[in-house]
Amino acid sequence: MVAVRRRGTDGVPRDPAVPVQWRKALGGTTLGLWVAHELLLGVGAWVPLAPGPVTALYGLPWFRWDVGLYEQLTHLGYAGSPPSSMAFFPGMPVYLWLTHWPWAALLLMQLAVLALLFQVRALAQAWGLPPRAAALAQALVALTPATVYYSTAYPETWVAIGLAGMLLAMRANHPWRAAGWAVLAGTMDPLGLAMGTGAGAWTVAAFLRRDWPRVRSGLVWGTGSLLALALVGGTLWVSIGRPLAFIGEQQAWHTRWLFPGVQIVQALTGRLSLTGGAFLTMLPVAVLGTAGVVVAARRSEWHVATAAIGVILLLIPLSFYSNRLPLAMTALFVSVDLPITVAAAGLLPRRLGVAAVAAFAAWAMVDAVLFAHGWFWG
Repeated sequence: MVAVRRRGTDGVPRDPAVPVQWRKALGGTTLGLWVAHELLLGVGAWVPLAPGPVTALYGLPWFRWDVGLYEQLTHLGYAGSPPSSMAFFPGMPVYLWLTHWPWAALLLMQLAVLALLFQVRALAQAWGLPPRAAALAQALVALTPATVYYSTAYPETWVAIGLAGMLLAMRANHPWRAAGWAVLAGTMDPLGLAMGTGAGAWTVAAFLRRDWPRVRSGLVWGTGSLLALALVGGTLWVSIGRPLAFIGEQQAWHTRWLFPGVQIVQALTGRLSLTGGAFLTMLPVAVLGTAGVVVAARRSEWHVATAAIGVILLLIPLSFYSNRLPLAMTALFVSVDLPITVAAAGLLPRRLGVAAVAAFAAWAMVDAVLFAHGWFWG
Protein backbone atom coordinates (compact mmCIF):
# COMPACT_ATOMS: atom_id res chain seq x y z
CA MET A 1 0.00 0.00 0.00
CA VAL A 2 1.39 3.37 -0.99
CA ALA A 3 1.47 5.88 1.85
CA VAL A 4 1.73 9.63 1.86
CA ARG A 5 3.87 11.23 4.58
CA ARG A 6 4.13 14.98 5.01
CA ARG A 7 6.11 17.06 7.41
CA GLY A 8 4.70 19.87 9.47
CA THR A 9 6.38 22.97 10.81
CA ASP A 10 7.77 20.99 13.76
CA GLY A 11 9.89 18.89 11.40
CA VAL A 12 8.23 15.56 12.20
CA PRO A 13 5.69 13.65 10.13
CA ARG A 14 2.36 15.41 10.33
CA ASP A 15 0.51 12.11 10.36
CA PRO A 16 1.66 8.51 10.79
CA ALA A 17 1.28 6.69 7.41
CA VAL A 18 -1.80 8.02 5.63
CA PRO A 19 -3.00 5.69 2.87
CA VAL A 20 -3.86 7.01 -0.56
CA GLN A 21 -7.30 5.43 -0.08
CA TRP A 22 -7.88 8.06 2.64
CA ARG A 23 -8.38 10.73 0.00
CA LYS A 24 -10.39 8.51 -2.31
CA ALA A 25 -12.79 7.52 0.46
CA LEU A 26 -13.42 11.10 1.55
CA GLY A 27 -13.76 12.51 -1.96
CA GLY A 28 -17.19 10.95 -2.35
CA THR A 29 -18.09 11.80 1.23
CA THR A 30 -17.29 15.46 0.65
CA LEU A 31 -19.50 15.68 -2.42
CA GLY A 32 -22.28 13.74 -0.71
CA LEU A 33 -22.30 16.06 2.29
CA TRP A 34 -22.27 19.07 0.01
CA VAL A 35 -25.33 17.71 -1.82
CA ALA A 36 -27.05 17.12 1.54
CA HIS A 37 -26.26 20.71 2.50
CA GLU A 38 -27.73 21.99 -0.76
CA LEU A 39 -30.84 19.85 -0.37
CA LEU A 40 -31.47 21.37 3.04
CA LEU A 41 -31.26 24.80 1.47
CA GLY A 42 -33.58 23.93 -1.41
CA VAL A 43 -36.14 21.94 0.55
CA GLY A 44 -36.30 24.62 3.21
CA ALA A 45 -37.40 27.15 0.61
CA TRP A 46 -40.21 24.99 -0.78
CA VAL A 47 -41.74 23.65 2.43
CA PRO A 48 -45.22 25.22 2.71
CA LEU A 49 -45.22 27.93 5.37
CA ALA A 50 -46.87 31.31 5.72
CA PRO A 51 -44.53 34.15 4.75
CA GLY A 52 -42.89 36.00 7.61
CA PRO A 53 -42.36 39.74 8.14
CA VAL A 54 -39.03 39.94 6.29
CA THR A 55 -39.39 40.01 2.52
CA ALA A 56 -36.88 38.47 0.15
CA LEU A 57 -34.59 40.53 -2.07
CA TYR A 58 -34.80 39.96 -5.83
CA GLY A 59 -37.39 37.24 -5.24
CA LEU A 60 -34.71 34.92 -3.82
CA PRO A 61 -35.90 33.29 -0.57
CA TRP A 62 -32.29 33.05 0.64
CA PHE A 63 -31.63 36.80 0.38
CA ARG A 64 -33.05 38.17 3.62
CA TRP A 65 -32.13 39.80 6.93
CA ASP A 66 -28.56 41.10 6.94
CA VAL A 67 -28.23 40.60 3.19
CA GLY A 68 -30.41 43.66 2.72
CA LEU A 69 -27.97 45.75 4.74
CA TYR A 70 -25.03 44.37 2.78
CA GLU A 71 -26.81 45.32 -0.44
CA GLN A 72 -27.49 48.81 0.90
CA LEU A 73 -23.82 49.23 1.77
CA THR A 74 -22.90 48.03 -1.71
CA HIS A 75 -24.92 50.80 -3.36
CA LEU A 76 -24.86 53.63 -0.80
CA GLY A 77 -21.73 53.01 1.24
CA TYR A 78 -21.48 53.69 4.96
CA ALA A 79 -22.23 57.38 4.55
CA GLY A 80 -25.62 56.70 2.95
CA SER A 81 -26.65 53.81 5.20
CA PRO A 82 -28.20 53.85 8.69
CA PRO A 83 -25.78 53.93 11.64
CA SER A 84 -26.56 50.30 12.49
CA SER A 85 -24.90 49.28 9.22
CA MET A 86 -21.53 50.41 10.52
CA ALA A 87 -21.43 47.27 12.68
CA PHE A 88 -20.87 45.27 9.48
CA PHE A 89 -17.46 44.87 7.90
CA PRO A 90 -16.91 45.80 4.23
CA GLY A 91 -16.02 42.29 3.03
CA MET A 92 -19.52 41.13 2.10
CA PRO A 93 -20.57 44.42 0.44
CA VAL A 94 -17.42 44.16 -1.69
CA TYR A 95 -18.29 40.54 -2.51
CA LEU A 96 -21.80 41.52 -3.63
CA TRP A 97 -20.38 44.39 -5.68
CA LEU A 98 -17.90 42.08 -7.42
CA THR A 99 -20.45 39.39 -8.22
CA HIS A 100 -23.00 42.09 -9.18
CA TRP A 101 -25.76 39.63 -10.19
CA PRO A 102 -27.63 38.05 -7.22
CA TRP A 103 -27.73 34.60 -8.83
CA ALA A 104 -23.96 34.79 -9.39
CA ALA A 105 -23.43 35.68 -5.73
CA LEU A 106 -25.66 32.78 -4.68
CA LEU A 107 -23.94 30.27 -6.99
CA LEU A 108 -20.49 31.27 -5.83
CA MET A 109 -21.56 30.81 -2.21
CA GLN A 110 -22.52 27.20 -2.97
CA LEU A 111 -19.10 26.57 -4.49
CA ALA A 112 -17.50 28.24 -1.47
CA VAL A 113 -19.27 25.75 0.81
CA LEU A 114 -17.85 22.89 -1.26
CA ALA A 115 -14.37 24.41 -1.01
CA LEU A 116 -14.82 24.74 2.75
CA LEU A 117 -15.67 21.05 3.10
CA PHE A 118 -12.50 20.11 1.24
CA GLN A 119 -10.58 22.40 3.57
CA VAL A 120 -12.14 20.73 6.61
CA ARG A 121 -11.00 17.40 5.23
CA ALA A 122 -7.44 18.72 4.89
CA LEU A 123 -7.58 20.23 8.37
CA ALA A 124 -8.74 16.91 9.82
CA GLN A 125 -5.85 15.17 8.11
CA ALA A 126 -3.43 17.76 9.50
CA TRP A 127 -4.88 17.12 12.96
CA GLY A 128 -4.15 13.41 12.47
CA LEU A 129 -7.74 12.12 12.29
CA PRO A 130 -8.59 8.82 10.59
CA PRO A 131 -11.00 8.95 7.61
CA ARG A 132 -14.09 8.13 9.68
CA ALA A 133 -13.46 10.97 12.12
CA ALA A 134 -12.59 13.33 9.27
CA ALA A 135 -15.92 12.54 7.61
CA LEU A 136 -17.66 13.26 10.91
CA ALA A 137 -15.94 16.66 11.11
CA GLN A 138 -17.14 17.45 7.59
CA ALA A 139 -20.68 16.38 8.46
CA LEU A 140 -20.75 18.58 11.56
CA VAL A 141 -19.74 21.55 9.40
CA ALA A 142 -21.97 20.77 6.40
CA LEU A 143 -25.07 20.18 8.54
CA THR A 144 -24.48 22.65 11.36
CA PRO A 145 -27.71 24.13 12.78
CA ALA A 146 -26.71 27.43 11.16
CA THR A 147 -26.15 25.79 7.78
CA VAL A 148 -28.54 28.06 5.87
CA TYR A 149 -26.30 31.05 6.55
CA TYR A 150 -23.45 29.32 4.76
CA SER A 151 -25.33 29.23 1.47
CA THR A 152 -26.61 32.80 1.56
CA ALA A 153 -24.76 36.10 1.34
CA TYR A 154 -23.50 35.96 4.91
CA PRO A 155 -19.81 36.24 5.83
CA GLU A 156 -19.51 33.06 7.92
CA THR A 157 -18.50 30.88 4.96
CA TRP A 158 -15.63 33.18 4.03
CA VAL A 159 -14.57 33.56 7.67
CA ALA A 160 -14.39 29.77 8.02
CA ILE A 161 -12.51 29.45 4.72
CA GLY A 162 -10.02 32.07 5.89
CA LEU A 163 -9.56 30.24 9.20
CA ALA A 164 -8.95 26.87 7.56
CA GLY A 165 -6.67 28.47 5.00
CA MET A 166 -4.44 30.18 7.57
CA LEU A 167 -4.12 27.05 9.73
CA LEU A 168 -3.26 24.87 6.75
CA ALA A 169 -0.79 27.46 5.46
CA MET A 170 1.00 27.64 8.81
CA ARG A 171 1.03 23.84 9.01
CA ALA A 172 2.89 23.87 5.70
CA ASN A 173 5.15 26.71 6.89
CA HIS A 174 3.79 29.38 4.54
CA PRO A 175 3.26 32.42 6.84
CA TRP A 176 2.70 34.92 4.04
CA ARG A 177 -0.05 32.74 2.64
CA ALA A 178 -1.54 32.54 6.13
CA ALA A 179 -1.44 36.33 6.34
CA GLY A 180 -3.44 36.51 3.11
CA TRP A 181 -6.11 34.21 4.52
CA ALA A 182 -6.16 36.34 7.67
CA VAL A 183 -6.94 39.40 5.56
CA LEU A 184 -9.90 37.60 4.00
CA ALA A 185 -11.31 36.51 7.38
CA GLY A 186 -10.61 39.83 9.09
CA THR A 187 -12.35 42.00 6.51
CA MET A 188 -15.50 39.86 6.63
CA ASP A 189 -16.42 39.84 10.30
CA PRO A 190 -15.08 40.76 13.76
CA LEU A 191 -14.62 37.05 14.48
CA GLY A 192 -12.16 37.02 11.60
CA LEU A 193 -10.12 39.71 13.35
CA ALA A 194 -10.25 37.73 16.59
CA MET A 195 -8.38 34.92 14.84
CA GLY A 196 -5.30 37.10 15.11
CA THR A 197 -4.97 35.56 18.58
CA GLY A 198 -3.67 32.48 16.82
CA ALA A 199 -0.72 34.38 15.39
CA GLY A 200 -0.08 35.92 18.78
CA ALA A 201 -0.16 32.56 20.54
CA TRP A 202 2.17 31.05 17.93
CA THR A 203 4.64 33.92 18.34
CA VAL A 204 4.64 33.76 22.14
CA ALA A 205 5.08 29.98 22.16
CA ALA A 206 7.97 30.21 19.70
CA PHE A 207 9.56 33.03 21.70
CA LEU A 208 9.44 31.00 24.91
CA ARG A 209 11.24 28.20 23.07
CA ARG A 210 13.75 30.65 21.60
CA ASP A 211 12.83 29.48 18.11
CA TRP A 212 13.47 32.71 16.21
CA PRO A 213 12.51 31.50 12.70
CA ARG A 214 9.08 30.55 14.01
CA VAL A 215 8.82 33.84 15.86
CA ARG A 216 9.28 35.57 12.52
CA SER A 217 6.67 33.26 10.95
CA GLY A 218 4.18 34.19 13.66
CA LEU A 219 4.82 37.89 13.18
CA VAL A 220 4.33 37.57 9.42
CA TRP A 221 1.07 35.72 9.98
CA GLY A 222 -0.06 38.44 12.39
CA THR A 223 0.42 41.15 9.77
CA GLY A 224 -2.63 39.75 7.99
CA SER A 225 -4.96 40.56 10.88
CA LEU A 226 -3.36 43.98 11.30
CA LEU A 227 -3.83 44.71 7.61
CA ALA A 228 -7.46 43.58 7.82
CA LEU A 229 -8.05 45.95 10.74
CA ALA A 230 -6.40 48.76 8.76
CA LEU A 231 -8.62 48.06 5.75
CA VAL A 232 -11.81 48.03 7.83
CA GLY A 233 -10.83 51.14 9.78
CA GLY A 234 -9.61 52.89 6.65
CA THR A 235 -12.88 52.23 4.84
CA LEU A 236 -14.88 53.68 7.73
CA TRP A 237 -12.52 56.63 8.08
CA VAL A 238 -12.78 57.54 4.39
CA SER A 239 -16.57 57.08 4.42
CA ILE A 240 -17.62 58.72 7.67
CA GLY A 241 -14.43 59.85 9.42
CA ARG A 242 -14.78 57.27 12.26
CA PRO A 243 -12.35 54.37 11.79
CA LEU A 244 -13.61 52.44 14.83
CA ALA A 245 -17.31 53.10 14.32
CA PHE A 246 -18.02 49.36 14.11
CA ILE A 247 -17.27 49.04 17.84
CA GLY A 248 -19.80 51.58 19.04
CA GLU A 249 -22.49 50.73 16.52
CA GLN A 250 -22.72 47.16 17.80
CA GLN A 251 -24.89 48.73 20.50
CA ALA A 252 -27.50 49.55 17.86
CA TRP A 253 -28.28 45.83 17.78
CA HIS A 254 -29.10 45.76 21.49
CA THR A 255 -25.88 43.97 22.32
CA ARG A 256 -23.86 43.76 25.48
CA TRP A 257 -21.11 41.59 26.90
CA LEU A 258 -21.77 38.97 29.57
CA PHE A 259 -19.58 36.45 31.33
CA PRO A 260 -19.44 33.14 29.42
CA GLY A 261 -22.22 30.86 30.59
CA VAL A 262 -24.63 33.57 31.72
CA GLN A 263 -26.68 33.31 28.54
CA ILE A 264 -26.94 29.54 28.94
CA VAL A 265 -28.35 29.97 32.44
CA GLN A 266 -30.77 32.65 31.21
CA ALA A 267 -31.95 30.41 28.38
CA LEU A 268 -32.49 27.42 30.66
CA THR A 269 -34.24 29.38 33.42
CA GLY A 270 -36.33 31.58 31.13
CA ARG A 271 -37.83 31.12 27.70
CA LEU A 272 -35.71 28.70 25.71
CA SER A 273 -35.82 29.93 22.11
CA LEU A 274 -35.16 27.85 19.02
CA THR A 275 -31.76 29.48 18.68
CA GLY A 276 -30.97 28.59 22.26
CA GLY A 277 -32.06 25.00 21.72
CA ALA A 278 -29.89 24.75 18.63
CA PHE A 279 -26.83 25.97 20.48
CA LEU A 280 -27.43 23.67 23.45
CA THR A 281 -27.36 20.83 20.92
CA MET A 282 -23.94 22.08 19.79
CA LEU A 283 -22.63 22.66 23.31
CA PRO A 284 -21.45 19.08 24.12
CA VAL A 285 -19.49 19.01 20.85
CA ALA A 286 -18.03 22.44 21.62
CA VAL A 287 -16.97 21.46 25.15
CA LEU A 288 -15.42 18.19 23.98
CA GLY A 289 -13.60 19.92 21.14
CA THR A 290 -12.29 22.66 23.43
CA ALA A 291 -10.85 20.05 25.75
CA GLY A 292 -9.26 18.37 22.75
CA VAL A 293 -7.50 21.47 21.43
CA VAL A 294 -6.33 22.54 24.88
CA VAL A 295 -4.80 19.14 25.63
CA ALA A 296 -3.09 19.06 22.23
CA ALA A 297 -1.66 22.58 22.65
CA ARG A 298 1.55 21.26 24.21
CA ARG A 299 2.58 19.49 21.01
CA SER A 300 3.79 22.41 18.86
CA GLU A 301 3.32 26.09 18.04
CA TRP A 302 0.73 25.09 15.47
CA HIS A 303 -1.34 23.31 18.10
CA VAL A 304 -0.97 26.27 20.46
CA ALA A 305 -2.29 28.62 17.77
CA THR A 306 -5.12 26.26 16.87
CA ALA A 307 -6.14 25.99 20.53
CA ALA A 308 -6.04 29.77 20.99
CA ILE A 309 -8.32 30.33 18.01
CA GLY A 310 -10.65 27.51 19.04
CA VAL A 311 -11.07 28.87 22.57
CA ILE A 312 -11.52 32.52 21.56
CA LEU A 313 -14.12 31.59 18.92
CA LEU A 314 -16.12 29.88 21.64
CA LEU A 315 -15.73 32.50 24.38
CA ILE A 316 -16.73 35.47 22.20
CA PRO A 317 -20.10 34.03 21.08
CA LEU A 318 -20.84 32.87 24.63
CA SER A 319 -20.16 36.41 25.90
CA PHE A 320 -21.95 38.31 23.11
CA TYR A 321 -25.61 38.99 23.92
CA SER A 322 -27.72 40.40 21.07
CA ASN A 323 -31.29 41.01 19.94
CA ARG A 324 -32.60 40.96 23.53
CA LEU A 325 -32.61 37.15 23.42
CA PRO A 326 -30.24 34.72 25.17
CA LEU A 327 -28.10 32.76 22.70
CA ALA A 328 -29.74 34.62 19.79
CA MET A 329 -26.81 34.27 17.39
CA THR A 330 -24.51 31.96 19.34
CA ALA A 331 -25.14 28.90 17.17
CA LEU A 332 -24.19 30.86 14.05
CA PHE A 333 -21.02 32.35 15.51
CA VAL A 334 -19.80 29.09 17.06
CA SER A 335 -20.33 27.29 13.75
CA VAL A 336 -17.15 28.88 12.35
CA ASP A 337 -15.05 27.35 15.15
CA LEU A 338 -13.40 24.70 13.00
CA PRO A 339 -10.66 23.79 15.53
CA ILE A 340 -13.07 22.56 18.19
CA THR A 341 -15.25 20.84 15.57
CA VAL A 342 -12.33 18.90 14.16
CA ALA A 343 -10.96 18.05 17.61
CA ALA A 344 -14.39 16.89 18.80
CA ALA A 345 -14.80 14.66 15.74
CA GLY A 346 -11.64 12.84 16.74
CA LEU A 347 -12.96 12.21 20.27
CA LEU A 348 -16.62 11.36 19.68
CA PRO A 349 -17.50 7.64 19.69
CA ARG A 350 -19.15 6.45 16.51
CA ARG A 351 -22.72 6.31 17.80
CA LEU A 352 -22.52 9.64 19.57
CA GLY A 353 -21.07 11.17 16.41
CA VAL A 354 -24.00 9.90 14.35
CA ALA A 355 -26.43 11.20 16.97
CA ALA A 356 -24.75 14.62 16.91
CA VAL A 357 -24.98 14.83 13.12
CA ALA A 358 -28.67 13.82 13.22
CA ALA A 359 -29.42 16.48 15.84
CA PHE A 360 -27.48 19.10 13.88
CA ALA A 361 -29.34 18.22 10.67
CA ALA A 362 -32.75 18.43 12.37
CA TRP A 363 -32.02 21.94 13.64
CA ALA A 364 -30.56 22.88 10.26
CA MET A 365 -33.81 21.88 8.56
CA VAL A 366 -35.87 24.00 10.98
CA ASP A 367 -33.58 26.98 10.45
CA ALA A 368 -33.62 26.59 6.66
CA VAL A 369 -37.42 26.54 6.55
CA LEU A 370 -37.87 29.55 8.82
CA PHE A 371 -35.11 31.58 7.20
CA ALA A 372 -36.39 30.98 3.66
CA HIS A 373 -39.86 32.15 4.66
CA GLY A 374 -38.76 35.27 6.51
CA TRP A 375 -39.18 34.14 10.10
CA PHE A 376 -36.57 34.68 12.80
CA TRP A 377 -36.07 31.44 14.69
CA GLY A 378 -36.15 33.02 18.12
